[in-house]
Amino acid sequence: MFILIYLTTGIFLNSAIAGIVVFIYSLFFAKKIIKNYFDKQRNVSECTNFINTLIISLSISNSLEMAYKDAITKISKKLDKYIKSYAKSLDVLENINSLRVYFKSKNYDIFLNILKLYLNNGGNILEMSVNLQLELRRKEELINSIKQINNRKTYEFFTLWAFCLAILLFCKLGLSNIYAMMQSYYLFNYEILFFFGFMFFSFHIFICNISNSLKKVMQ
Repeated sequence: MFILIYLTTGIFLNSAIAGIVVFIYSLFFAKKIIKNYFDKQRNVSECTNFINTLIISLSISNSLEMAYKDAITKISKKLDKYIKSYAKSLDVLENINSLRVYFKSKNYDIFLNILKLYLNNGGNILEMSVNLQLELRRKEELINSIKQINNRKTYEFFTLWAFCLAILLFCKLGLSNIYAMMQSYYLFNYEILFFFGFMFFSFHIFICNISNSLKKVMQ
């Protein structure tokens, strides 16, 4: 951002201020928003894998302890860290219950109810959880669809702004005489700054909308 503004306006102070603002925003805000988006995707996938693995293993072994061990064999570092910190009870069911805070999913609450019903009354855990597994599959398909849409939107967004920047830089470098004449007008450089400010603001709105696109799926 500093280089682009300095190239198009030639004003070092404004370029430096803009560069610092963008750097701080990227470090403390944009990074968190983008990370949150990928964390949401991973959370839903982890929740689905954990529930499916535990249910299938429980139906085969009829042992909750064995099923729990199978469910936590291939997990992310973040989930593994959470389990080591908050799910250290000797009671396996208590550990499974504690994961509801990590997953924050209505489907996980439904899973816990089904599991308690199975442990208290017996039955076929696979048959008892058919509707839940269908819902989990539907949610994963929905997330994949949202990811494809977001990837396409991301490509379109950056392509559009790349064309805009290319045109601006072409005017500066390829039509330097005309561009220098336009810069002689007092407001021209401020209009360029407004252009970059609008680009910066649109990027913020874009990543916020992308991150919020998974909000309903997370419920």
